[in-house]
Amino acid sequence: MQGEIGDDAALPRMREQFEAFVRADMREQGYAPVLELGPFWSTTYVEAKDKYEFVVTIHGYKVGKEVACQLEGITGAGKMIPLSTPASKSKTSSLQPE
Repeated sequence: MQGEIGDDAALPRMREQFEAFVRADMREQGYAPVLELGPFWSTTYVEAKDKYEFVVTIHGYKVGKEVACQLEGITGAGKMIPLSTPASKSKTSSLQPE
């Protein structure tokens, strides 16, 4: 995700919201975040615009939307870490043995 923000004091406050948005978008596209890799932030002040440009990067594994929406993320070793709150109680999790 990339964007601009006018007030650098707002960035720490907005950071968590931006990261949550990127993770939710990743899951909708079928990617689970790699927990040990990021998120990474890059910011640059652009004097001509009197704004900060930012880029946030979160790495992920393609696991499919259904599985991704059930995961907090995946470790670098490939272990799937489930969300602490189930996505839906009406469905059986595909991550649990039957």
